[in-house]
Amino acid sequence: MPRQPRFSELANVPWTPMAEVWPDAPPGPVLKVLSVDDETGAQTMLFKAPPGWCTPQPESHPMVQEDYLLEGEAIFGETRYQAPAYFCFPAGYIHPAVRTETGFTMIVTFSGPFAVDYHDAVPE
Repeated sequence: MPRQPRFSELANVPWTPMAEVWPDAPPGPVLKVLSVDDETGAQTMLFKAPPGWCTPQPESHPMVQEDYLLEGEAIFGETRYQAPAYFCFPAGYIHPAVRTETGFTMIVTFSGPFAVDYHDAVPE
């Protein structure tokens, strides 16, 4: 079934440990899944990472990923972004590992089912 209209006060949507949704993900973050399209796997969520969290390596995804940094800071490689900020990663684009010293909250949208491929480096 395609995405259905949904109206939610975010306080009523529970936080779920990311490990319950993606068991291989780096531990620590929590998610509020806001919508999922059962036909395409597209999804939108609120993603909250604790201070000191990081991904293990540069990564890519087989779907488009869009992020809206709402609070905190996210560091991609050596570049630090403060909220508010926007990121768009086309399918297959390898982005640097992400980390945060302060923690962050962002809205994340995937155009298809979540999958991640890790890489040794970001191409130049």
